[in-house]
Amino acid sequence: MADPEIDHGFAYNNQGEVDILLSTFFDSNWEHDDSVEDYVDRILFQLTETIDEQRPKEHWLIVGRTPSSTSPATSSADKALRVTCLVGGHHPKEDFAVRGKEPKDEVQIYTWKDATLRELTDLVKEVAPAARKRDAKLSFAFVYPDKNGRFVVRPVGMTYSFGNGRRIDDAKTLDELSFQIGDYLSVAIL
Repeated sequence: MADPEIDHGFAYNNQGEVDILLSTFFDSNWEHDDSVEDYVDRILFQLTETIDEQRPKEHWLIVGRTPSSTSPATSSADKALRVTCLVGGHHPKEDFAVRGKEPKDEVQIYTWKDATLRELTDLVKEVAPAARKRDAKLSFAFVYPDKNGRFVVRPVGMTYSFGNGRRIDDAKTLDELSFQIGDYLSVAIL
């Protein structure tokens, strides 16, 4: 067991990683909590620290919205959407060719495949100041390896920073555009 005065209630395994089940704040008998939500509220601060300790040192943006047409029981958030933003144009495909040497401006977003380019535009504006300019245009492209392993940059749509949601590309969803888990989303801020 961890010493709560020193380790904030965390217990560690042989690899030095936090073991949630052995940590002092883990209590599965529900004596103190009436629901899962109450339990999560009680341990959230400690869990956040644990996640920060063990996750990769990258920027994360977690989006939580209810899917529009399906229930959460049958449709969950996709894996992290890997997004790169560059002012002036898309990253060249060569920037993605070496694993571990991808563009450093990557942001990860959890979202659903029915997210629209308009919704993604608003999320990009939160992390990229250049995208907040009134006259900014955002060009979206998928980046993925072709059948020969060479990366392809495929443009999929364009939005305006302060659009009204009525442009044709605003309503396009990742699913409609054939986004595949593992693809990068390249955003050029023009």
